[in-house]
Amino acid sequence: MIEKIPAESIQKDLENDQVVEQAYQHLKGIFIKHFQNAMLEVGQYLINKMYNGNYELAQRKEPGGTKSLAKLYKKIQLDSQKNGTAPSRTWLYDSVNLAIDHHIFENHKLSSVYGRLGHSHKVNLTYATDNKIKKRLIIETDQKKYSVARLRERIREEKKKIDIDYISMNEDMMAEKLIAFDVQRLEYLKNQTLFLEKNTRKKLSLYQDNLQKIEATLASKLSKHKIPNIISASRCTDIPAFYSDWFFNRIKKGFVQVKKNIDMATSQKISLAPKDVQCLVFWTKNPGPMMTRIDELKAYLYYFHFTLTPYDQEIKPFLPPTEKLIKIFIQLSNKIGKEKVIWRYDPVFLTDKIDIEYHNKHFSQLASRLKGYTDRCIIRFIDSNQIPLENKELLKLKELTQKKIRDLGNIFQHASEKYGIKIEACTEKIDLSGFGISPGKCVDDKLINTIMDKKLFIGKDLLRPNDCGCVKSVDIGIDNTCSHGCLFCYATKNQIQARVNYHHDKDSPLLMGKIADG
Repeated sequence: MIEKIPAESIQKDLENDQVVEQAYQHLKGIFIKHFQNAMLEVGQYLINKMYNGNYELAQRKEPGGTKSLAKLYKKIQLDSQKNGTAPSRTWLYDSVNLAIDHHIFENHKLSSVYGRLGHSHKVNLTYATDNKIKKRLIIETDQKKYSVARLRERIREEKKKIDIDYISMNEDMMAEKLIAFDVQRLEYLKNQTLFLEKNTRKKLSLYQDNLQKIEATLASKLSKHKIPNIISASRCTDIPAFYSDWFFNRIKKGFVQVKKNIDMATSQKISLAPKDVQCLVFWTKNPGPMMTRIDELKAYLYYFHFTLTPYDQEIKPFLPPTEKLIKIFIQLSNKIGKEKVIWRYDPVFLTDKIDIEYHNKHFSQLASRLKGYTDRCIIRFIDSNQIPLENKELLKLKELTQKKIRDLGNIFQHASEKYGIKIEACTEKIDLSGFGISPGKCVDDKLINTIMDKKLFIGKDLLRPNDCGCVKSVDIGIDNTCSHGCLFCYATKNQIQARVNYHHDKDSPLLMGKIADG
């Protein structure tokens, strides 16, 4: 039970937080302003000094000025070794290039657009190949609200288009491309790679040492204190829809036995006692069967992932109509609070009938209906490799190219902003931050900390894919036990077996299967 905090105390804390935030933003503004001004001022000074104020010579890297700049850097470096820190060589050259761009675009019809860009965006723009490309990227960045990472990616894309010799030090180098380079270029690439390898080895050694220390400290603490689990119920099946009675029986008994698959001989006992559970995370397409019993969870902290998509019954044959599910969504939100109900628009795919305009129309309609009943929507683009071949053929999936994914991301973000719903992406390899879509965490430590009103440090779930941000949890479900019949399901490969498995023993400590004797 969380102790009730007096209203006047909360108000005072809020006022203090506002003061802190105002001070932070003011100081941050001062620092950024002076840092930006310093870099620009240094660049302008160096052009005046080394190139006699001639920006064209500086842009062409006239040998005399460039040589003087290199000498200046060496002098600064020597002085730094004696007396302390100094700007890096990259910082100095970036300053000059920033001053050149500032000179060009502040006196250009794009001046207002260029002026709206952040300092980091402007510095990265200096690495674009020519002014024509820079102009295009300035407009793109402003219109599409590119993150710095996305702008870097676009600069690399443009370089590859015009420079057949361009090769990234951080990507796989194709032998067919290397063979076209002369010996001098190959020697340069070799030296650069050796330098990067040496630095990486140093960093790797540091990370390994730190990891050993962290693991030793963690092991020591774990031996003294048992950390409560986050219970996932469940990525593998829809427990609220099909196994509510079984779940509440396990809550009463205070434990559950878990197998990774039905055929395993051994199982693991997991405590469901409130003191041993940090949070319950439910995953469902229809929590209706659980609605009348939610009050039995009053000893627990919990939230729901509620998957709601507009697809026809032929694609998700045993789910109730979407209109009924919307009403259940609203009912659940009203009962437990909108912050505890996360809308999942999952999975996103394209077919002959389901195109980008289909998603544009139906996502907006759903978002308008759910406005005020959820704070967040998580999208996930389909991974066709996880779906049985027979289902792929029935769906007639079309390829989701990077362009189509970005077009869809733009559509989703536009609608979510309109209806006040934050949108996040689940395990996406493509960066959608340029559209305001950040990577999401389905098992989310930040949300759990908010619900608990307590700061906890929960490690990443190392059993999940690398691009999954979820923190560690224990999943109590099992595959091939969900009977919704969705053609896009990754956890149920055998629908007939799933229907058979539904006839389970609701009093068993296992969701499915039997506990081995002894």
